[in-house]
Amino acid sequence: MEPTVVTSADEVARTSPFIPGLAYGHLWWILSGPPFRGGPLEGAFTASGAYGQFMTVIPRWDVVVAHKTLAPSARNVPADVYFNRILPQAIALIRP
Repeated sequence: MEPTVVTSADEVARTSPFIPGLAYGHLWWILSGPPFRGGPLEGAFTASGAYGQFMTVIPRWDVVVAHKTLAPSARNVPADVYFNRILPQAIALIRP
């Protein structure tokens, strides 16, 4: 079951900017707006935790990407680093 969008990506961008293109629904960030629309991650969803821990579910590929850090850590991973560098690298390994 995929999460339902409760707050659209446009509304998130307007009221509480996080990562462009992320909507929100029931404890999950949903990759639904630009730059994800029409791409391989459209419809994927992510949970974000403390100290840069993330779990991304990509239903169309039947894949889960888990990013774990030691907590607390001096190597905290900000969300923009995860979405712009780490997740694309993981996806390149899955679907070159």
